[in-house]
Amino acid sequence: MTSIPDDQRGERLAVLYTKEDVTPAGLAKCLAETNLPKLWIPKKENLYLVESIPALGTGKLDLRGVKAKALELSRIPVTV
Repeated sequence: MTSIPDDQRGERLAVLYTKEDVTPAGLAKCLAETNLPKLWIPKKENLYLVESIPALGTGKLDLRGVKAKALELSRIPVTV
């Protein structure tokens, strides 16, 4: 999960996921059924299926890469 710019609210949540058998609508429904605050649940149009999650050479999550991928998929110019 990362944040991407939003014209109205300043930023919005975006999620990259890799499970091909999960649809954005299904994932949004599962998240809505949790006890998470609504503020922490991204809209289904901000859920992106990707081939792989960006990782560093050490195997750790590449936070800049995740943000850049989310920006790319949301069609927001990359300025990371």
